Amino acid sequence: MDITYICTHCVEKYETYFCPADAKRLHYRCPFCDRELVPYTPWIIERRGSSR
Repeated sequence: MDITYICTHCVEKYETYFCPADAKRLHYRCPFCDRELVPYTPWIIERRGSSR
């Protein structure tokens, strides 16, 4: 399973997803708004949904 990084603020507006190499190159900051990139994987979303 591959980890993808997103900016929770820009993901819907720009549909931006970053691979680990790009996220590291960007110092884990969004190039559009300078907020922190966070890990996003379907497993994380599924896990959060099942814990409720």
